[in-house]
Amino acid sequence: MKPHTRKLYQLVRAKLHLGERDGIYEEESHISVDFVIRAFEKMERELIRWMFILWIGQVAITFMMISLLVKN
Repeated sequence: MKPHTRKLYQLVRAKLHLGERDGIYEEESHISVDFVIRAFEKMERELIRWMFILWIGQVAITFMMISLLVKN
């Protein structure tokens, strides 16, 4: 946190009579590199899956439109 934000945070905690375990834990906010890599890999798999599903939908709609135009 920035110094002025930290000061405001401390004032609010004092005013609301919050305990030591209430609020934001700065020491627990660190995320490991492995967690970030796994999250990106999962997100990439989901993105590829949805891209494929939408691509199949576009092909089906295009095929239907062309078959309707050829029919008439």
